[in-house]
Formats: sequence, C-alpha cells, structure tokens
Amino acid sequence: MRFIHLSDPHLQKDDFHLFGLDPYLRLKLAIKSINKNFKDTEFIVITGDLTESGDTKAYRKLKRIVKKSKIEVILLMGNHDNRNNFVKVFKNYPVIENYIQNTKIYNEKAFIFLDTKIENSPSGDMSDEQFLWFEKELLKVQDKDTYIFMHHPPMNVGIPIMDKMKFNSSKRLKLLLKKYTNIKYLFFGHLHRVVTGIWSCIPYFGIRGTNHQLSLKHSITHQYTTNEEKPAFGIVDIKDDNIVINVHEYLDEDKCYLIEE
Repeated sequence: MRFIHLSDPHLQKDDFHLFGLDPYLRLKLAIKSINKNFKDTEFIVITGDLTESGDTKAYRKLKRIVKKSKIEVILLMGNHDNRNNFVKVFKNYPVIENYIQNTKIYNEKAFIFLDTKIENSPSGDMSDEQFLWFEKELLKVQDKDTYIFMHHPPMNVGIPIMDKMKFNSSKRLKLLLKKYTNIKYLFFGHLHRVVTGIWSCIPYFGIRGTNHQLSLKHSITHQYTTNEEKPAFGIVDIKDDNIVINVHEYLDEDKCYLIEE
C-alpha cells in the first residue's frame, strides 16, 4: 500500500505571501500532482501547521484545497494551528476528548494520528488524557503493524533552534512505545527539512514544508532562516516487510530530460 506525507503548508488568512512565497498555490499544486501522478495512494496525511495563524479564513482555504483531492486527506494540528477554529470549518472531522486525534486501519495496518499542540508554545506535548487514549489505541492494534504520526519530533535532530521546540514529554513517550514491538515507523513535520534516523529502535521520517524550508547552515547558530530549497512530499510504499520512502519535489516534476548515450 501507499500513502503520501505532506507537512507545514502555513496557509494565510489573506492572499499575502509568506517568506515571499504563496502557501495556497504551493499546497494546491501538491494536491494536483498527487491527483494526477499517484492515484493509487490510500491516503494523504498533512502533519500540522496547516495554517500560519489558526484563522478560520485560512482553514476555509484549506478546505477548498482538500475538496479537490481525489484521495482521503488526514489533517493534524501543529503549533501554529487553532483547534476551535479548525472544527468550526471542518465540522465533521473526528474530535476525541477535545483533540484532533484518531486511529485508522488500512490493509490490516494501523495508523495513529496524534495531536501534539499545546497552547501558546512552539513546542509540543500531550495531556495525561491523551497519553491514556494513546495507550488504549496501542493496545487495540498490538496485533497489527502500526505507524504513528505527530507534528513535533520527540527527539533531538541536531538543529538547536528546533531541538528547543520539540515534543516535551519525550521520555514518557519513549517508555510507552518500548512496550510495543509492532510499531514500524514514526512520521512528523515541524522541521521544514527532510530528516531520517532511528529513535529507540523506531525509524522516523520528517518532511519539508509545502511552503518554506529551514536553512540548516544558519539554524545551527540558533537563528531561524529560510532558503530556496523546493517543497516536497514523501511517497511511502509499504509491501510485506519493506518500507520505501521517496522524496518528491513536485513544482518542476514535468521538467524531464532524456540522457542520450
């Protein structure tokens, strides 16, 4: 089976550009690319920072784009989002214990989508109630290969400015996940970079944003700067015991050149 991982569109409530870029157009082009070229996709997940300021107008713009998708789109909360405004627009979206979190089963595999937003902070976390819900969900699917999605990475990734604003309860999360041997992969956004590795024996993957990217060079010195790296999404293929992730830069995907020998 296949799913596609997008993140951090940062849609604006108005038509102003963000860092000189058009967030609405760039997300729209991502969905257009998926509709055209990756029709065999089971679902699309956008791991948070759906909007720049959590405004209802921005969520309405997001809803217009989501309606154009021929594939189911699953939405997560990021630190820039606002739950109350989100549910005003996405009225039928599943809300569990006041959080945008749920579990879905595809092809006998489990996919758990977490809500790591905390108020008035760029960092992430989950409440005691959320951890309780999460463990109940893990128990329900312990006989299935399980994949976890969240906005904030729970580990340090070697970028000081982002390591300051990761998921706060990393130790608690790690102790919980260690109980389960069926967890295959962890996916997140927030970093605006492609980042891969292994955390507590669990492979993880973070993807670029659909609008702007984080400059690695200057962010090492505790500055948040963007660069001209292109937006991309992750194409995740799962077959038997093999997981392959291709990073696809979609803006110029039609520019192909024949190499003649």
